[in-house]
Amino acid sequence: MALEKADVKVKLGAPVEKIWSAAKKIGVLMPKILPDVFSSCDVVGDGGPGTIRVYHCGPAIQEGLKIRERIDEVDEASHSICYTVLEGDPRYKSMRATIRYVSSDDGATSTAVFNAEYEIDDSEEGFSDEITEMISLMQISLSEYVLNNSDVK
Repeated sequence: MALEKADVKVKLGAPVEKIWSAAKKIGVLMPKILPDVFSSCDVVGDGGPGTIRVYHCGPAIQEGLKIRERIDEVDEASHSICYTVLEGDPRYKSMRATIRYVSSDDGATSTAVFNAEYEIDDSEEGFSDEITEMISLMQISLSEYVLNNSDVK
């Protein structure tokens, strides 16, 4: 097993306040936004530290696969969420990640900054690229959803 890192930055069309509000509800929103990727998500908790999210994957990933996460920290001031993946993709043993949203200078757009450390089998090549693709897809889709749905505050 090797300890690896993934660092992803994604420019988003939504302002940080709107994207942050949606990001705190990402477990509820992802099955609506990307139903082929996440068929459903069970959320146990209020969204704060200790909350468990169990994503049920759809056919775009691996139908039947469950990804279980625990939220470790939510920082309103820095617009960041730290979480630990407790189970999921069998290629890695553990993953701890932080997603942070940073406002642009004019406040009209934002950037999602994702950092993760994970333990992975040495034979798995290209996993970091898969993480980059998935985080980019999720964050851009979340931003588009926020911009196109007035119910997101």
